[in-house]
Parts: sequence; structure tokens; C-alpha cells
Amino acid sequence: MHADADAFATSDVSLLVDAEDEDGTTFSAADGGRMRFAAESFLSFGAFEECETAEPTALLAGTVLAAETRVNELTRVPFHVVDVTLLGFGATVCLPVDEHPACPSPGNVVAGEFYLVASADALWSVQPEPQKRRPRWRRWLGR
Repeated sequence: MHADADAFATSDVSLLVDAEDEDGTTFSAADGGRMRFAAESFLSFGAFEECETAEPTALLAGTVLAAETRVNELTRVPFHVVDVTLLGFGATVCLPVDEHPACPSPGNVVAGEFYLVASADALWSVQPEPQKRRPRWRRWLGR
């Protein structure tokens, strides 16, 4: 959790994995060789795997739009539900309260590795309602 995009951009969390050139030299942040993850980014790990080994996980960073704390009805464990925007689309992420005691605020940046789940109901709810067709009245002429 970061206060804003600027705080995220200067944190170690925004650094991508260490890179090495052909001779094995590791690039460091000091020499400007390491790339940074943007505050609104999404990188699916499954996109780089074969279908049989792909897992539904992604590295994402998103700006918080809204957040609230809820309690699991079965386990009674609290968690934060956070709506974020990233790369032009929105996502909802869940954060454990024991790791993030304060509920995120709009403008914060949430970043990390997340397990991906799609909600078919949500996909359908954003689809426009089909337009109702006007009934066709046929005129039958007796001949």
C-alpha cells in the first residue's frame, strides 16, 4: 500500500525483477538499468506459460477508487474490498486486514501479486440491455 502514485514510483516495490546482460552483470537502480512498474499496471503471469502450467495470477498496481472493510460470513475474518483502476479497466482486489490494518483511501496505490477470479455475473451486468423490439403487426388481407 502506498500513499499515492509518486510514493509508489519511488518504492522498491515498483522495481521489476533484476535483469542481467549477456556477461552476467546485474543492473541496479543506481545505474538506471532497472525498469519500474507504473502505478496503474497489470502483468498476467499466465500469459507467459503453456496452457497446462498457466496459473491465474498477476502482478498488478492500481489506484484506489473506493474501499470498505467486510467480514467473511463463514470465518468471521475481516478483509478489505478495494476497487482499483489500472490500464484503463477496473478490478476489485481483496486485502487481509491483518497485513493491512488501515482500510485504503481513494488515491492510494495498491500493488502486489494477486490471484485472478472473474465474475460472470459482473460481466453480464455491464452489458447493455437488449433493445426491445417493437411487435410486428401483420396485416392479413383476405383474398
